[in-house]
Amino acid sequence: MIEYDIINGELVPRTETSKSNLVIEDSKIIVPKGIRFISDWKDYSLFWFQFPHILDKKIPGCGFTEYCIRSYMPVILCSPRKILLENKAEQHKGEVFYFKNELETDLEMDKDLTKITKASGGKEETESEKADKESKRTDTYTRLKNELISYLKYCSDNMTKGVSPKILVTYDSFRLVKEILKYEGVLNNFYIVIDEFQSIFTDSRFKSTTEMEFVEQLKGLQKVCYVSATPMIDSYLKEMPEFRDLPYYELDWTKEDPNRAIKPDLKIRVVRSITSQAKEIIKTYKDGNFEKSTKRDENGVIQTIESREAVFYVNSVSNIISIINATKLTPEECNILCSKTEA
Repeated sequence: MIEYDIINGELVPRTETSKSNLVIEDSKIIVPKGIRFISDWKDYSLFWFQFPHILDKKIPGCGFTEYCIRSYMPVILCSPRKILLENKAEQHKGEVFYFKNELETDLEMDKDLTKITKASGGKEETESEKADKESKRTDTYTRLKNELISYLKYCSDNMTKGVSPKILVTYDSFRLVKEILKYEGVLNNFYIVIDEFQSIFTDSRFKSTTEMEFVEQLKGLQKVCYVSATPMIDSYLKEMPEFRDLPYYELDWTKEDPNRAIKPDLKIRVVRSITSQAKEIIKTYKDGNFEKSTKRDENGVIQTIESREAVFYVNSVSNIISIINATKLTPEECNILCSKTEA
């Protein structure tokens, strides 16, 4: 086991005269016992490395994003989805700046992954229409630039009160934020968090040029953390020069507390029709044949847990409707949660 200190953003092996704040075993960062959320971990400072790195946080909902927003460091939080940024901006009104570019269009895949829309054939834009669109782009950029600069000034004026800038932006609009911060001479002050970075790969099916441009924009920046609870397989990362040489760290939640994060007992199903499989599972639950599993509590006592609810993650509203029709579920028997997307 090697213990490290972080000095000027660099990992330095612990000496007898230094105070350790990080324990790493084979690139696994040991999370101390009693920590449920990253913000509870007072000595946590891996994120502030001054070199690009990948962080597998292993479990979702551990508060990493919240920790970044509440930290004392200037942060740019990049997300592949608008809805995630909108939620955070709503939670932290007045504390963060959401670089909301209204000219961005949501991916069709956000609405229904089973349908890939083809570009519709239409008449070519007129010169007047092109000029109008360019004017809107210029006006939007100018407004966002002025708003961001005003926000940076507010943070600078209140620095002694513990205020530090937190900028929320999509992958698509990061280049604009980078351009403004570089012009203001403050770009290198920021730590850049690439949230859900596996989306760089998955979204490439739909907008490969945009994703590769985003990766290109990150080149040469040192304070970059690619973070995800479901990162790409390491063997795939090694195929890309942009990622193959980056240090890869994992948060180890079980070393100090084996009961803190328990992997679910997953049953792998290969299906041709999600409706038929969902119908079979729902019938089992409606018949009262609930699945059971066991786990040890913090005192080592074995507990039996009975599953009384089935949860389906479906990226298609049409599939949801099909399942409900096939199983004749009533409104009292099911809850449907859909993300907020533009019609």
